Amino acid sequence: MSDSSPLPVGTILENNYKIISELGQGGFARTYLAANLRRFNENCVLKQFAPQMGANVAKASELFEREANVMYNLDHDQIPRFREQFKARTTAGEFLFIVQDYVDGDNYSEMIDRRDKLFSEKEACEFLQRILPVLDYIHSLDVIHRDISPDNIICRKADGKPVLIDFGAVREAAAKYSQASATVIGKVGYAPEEQMRRGQVSPSSDLYALAATTLTLLTGEQPEKLYNTQLATWDWGRHVKLSGSMNKLLKKMLSYRPDKRYPSAAAVMAALPNAKHLSKQSMPTAIRVRNKTQNNLLSKMKTMVVSPRGSSKAKITRPPTAVATEWKKPARGTFKFFTVLFLGIWGATAGWQWGVSQWKAASNSFDPGKIINDTLAQSPLKSWTDTLPKSWGSVQSATEAVASVLTNGAVDDQKILDKRVAVQKKLRDTGKPTDKFYKKVDRAFYEKHPELNKRELRPIAEDSKLRYEWWSLADQMLN
Repeated sequence: MSDSSPLPVGTILENNYKIISELGQGGFARTYLAANLRRFNENCVLKQFAPQMGANVAKASELFEREANVMYNLDHDQIPRFREQFKARTTAGEFLFIVQDYVDGDNYSEMIDRRDKLFSEKEACEFLQRILPVLDYIHSLDVIHRDISPDNIICRKADGKPVLIDFGAVREAAAKYSQASATVIGKVGYAPEEQMRRGQVSPSSDLYALAATTLTLLTGEQPEKLYNTQLATWDWGRHVKLSGSMNKLLKKMLSYRPDKRYPSAAAVMAALPNAKHLSKQSMPTAIRVRNKTQNNLLSKMKTMVVSPRGSSKAKITRPPTAVATEWKKPARGTFKFFTVLFLGIWGATAGWQWGVSQWKAASNSFDPGKIINDTLAQSPLKSWTDTLPKSWGSVQSATEAVASVLTNGAVDDQKILDKRVAVQKKLRDTGKPTDKFYKKVDRAFYEKHPELNKRELRPIAEDSKLRYEWWSLADQMLN
């Protein structure tokens, strides 16, 4: 788009749609509240797609119209009706527009912020009971939403029902209209790995995103905070305590492999626990939405448009494989093991020294302690023992040494997340094409690290420094 400014309030398009206000802006589209002058000034939603008219206009325009036509044929009470599509020329150029019914209500991110309280398990179950039939309907027509998240579901004021908005199919077509290499729609943390990396979508990818959305409503945290990249497992138990049936349901919906998830929305509905038997209260420690400022920032992260063939390094939280090696136990257990080991060595050493002192008092002609100490001084163990704390009587110094060994060479995941959020916010503010910028960062990063041979950075502790360096380099390139 040659001009990034929104259409002025009062602008009339097609001699019919009068702009009332701007509702939002994504990576390549703007959404407006407009009045339909031919329908007694009835409110409607007008979406302006930003792709410029380029070399593949005819093919991409045909694709856009075909995908939009699928959306127009959807007829469900919890999906805004697509009314019209058209092209219109403004002072900034020619753009694609679609018209939808307006839904009065807050999206679920806004809803949690407004009521300042997280969902209870009972409310989460009722939410699923109301939204799953909508997915069952669109999937029966071979339509995949592609971008389910709290931002794309509105709680309708009139009846409290969840309404599914912002289908990714039309936006994917608009992305192809703009740049053929960037055609995959998805939001990091909500979309599964096969969608973000390879552009593969299915009913199970929508179900994955719905489960991630439900966890956000229950915990107030973004999915990335609930996923342990080192162990390749979900861990929401630190934030909310759920019943066994709900835990089982969500874990299956969030399986790494698509064939391990529920095959359909109907199958999820059949497996839903009875809401009457679930708790009406949230976990006491999660009554209020914690870290609200950061939570708001993360929830407003726009949908990403990425290339399935392009680089996705450090942008995806899913690991390349779902298998966690047996030895990689939680760091807490390893910490306890080494602490007990060191304390045992300290106790044995103290006992030995006491025994030697008693022996020396009884016999001045033979000193086994001296012999052993002299032997240790000449052995490889000497260099290892020199690294241990000077005061073995201090448990605190010993545990600090263990913690130092365990964390040596790693960067805390929170630092990486903070750096990534900062970069993505700057990208949104500057309006730079995300995919092209990330490729530029890749080139600079791998020129600096030729020894990596352009291998993909993995979401594990060994690569944490490299991932942090990648995002830091991206931050520098934006300054």
